[in-house]
Parts: sequence; C-alpha cells; structure tokens
Amino acid sequence: AHFCGYSLGGYIGLVYGLDHPGKIKSLVMHGTKYYWTPEAIKKAVEGFDVERIIDKVPAWGEALQKDHSAGNGENGWRQLLDSSSAFIETMTNEGIPETRLKEIQFPVLVSVCDSDEMISHGEANRLAQAIPSANVQVIENCKHPFQSVQKQPFVEQCLDFFLSHTQTPTPTRR
Repeated sequence: AHFCGYSLGGYIGLVYGLDHPGKIKSLVMHGTKYYWTPEAIKKAVEGFDVERIIDKVPAWGEALQKDHSAGNGENGWRQLLDSSSAFIETMTNEGIPETRLKEIQFPVLVSVCDSDEMISHGEANRLAQAIPSANVQVIENCKHPFQSVQKQPFVEQCLDFFLSHTQTPTPTRR
C-alpha cells in the first residue's frame, strides 16, 4: 500500500513499514515528529490534556469531538488524546532507533509546514537524511495542526509522490 500519515500517523506508517517489509510501497509522513526529547514529550502531553483543551481552547475541543465522534462515539476524541499521550510518553525508551532507519526499503516523503511549531526544518532534513530513499517537502503558509494545510494541493502532492513510485507493468509481446 501507499501510506500517508499525519503527525503520529506518519510514525505509525514508518513502524509498520519496518515491521512488515514489502507491505509499504511508499510513505508520506506529514508533520511527523521523530526526534523526541523529554522536553518535547512533556510539551506534547500537556498539549493533549483534555481538561486544558476544554478550558483554554474549547473550539479545538469541539472540532476534535466533531472530527472523531462518528467512528469513536461522543467521547472518542478524549480517548484518542489519552492514547496519543501514552504513546508519546514511550518514545525516548521504545521509539525506533535512528540506526534502524537505514533498513527502510521504500521511498519516503518527509513533509513539514513552513511554520510548524513541533518539527523544525532541521529535524525534517535530519530524518530524511537518515532514510535511504527520502526527500523533504516544505509546505508554505501552514502550521502543525492539519486544519491549516490547504487540502487540495496537499492531496495532489501526495498523489504525485505515490504515482511517481508506482511501477506500471511494461506490456510484453508474445
């Protein structure tokens, strides 16, 4: 499959591709933080605190509830944030070591917003350099929250990347 993951979804695509060789044809990792320091973990976990979100940024809480209620029920967004926090807290001890990245056998597009507050361009470039067949794409005029990304151009860029890594059989003559 061609896999596109946003934020932790990109990391999950990376894990899946490493654990299941041959299953991922290409991977787009948008806004995916790979280099987790204790400070970055603390900041992310604090940012996923449900009560803080309800108190400080209720519109985001309402958007999360709306976006995740159809498949997960009215409180599914709360469970999503809790499980995301628990996952992030394991990164320094249980994350993919950088040395394993050279094992990746599929093309990767490391996509980051020009104003992403979680992932610096230096981090994105470092990640792409550690993966044998990776490139970096910087998307203009957006931040880490996916709502800031212009969907149509992003989808077109992803499709172009996937199509450029799709082998079409050459017709043979008999």
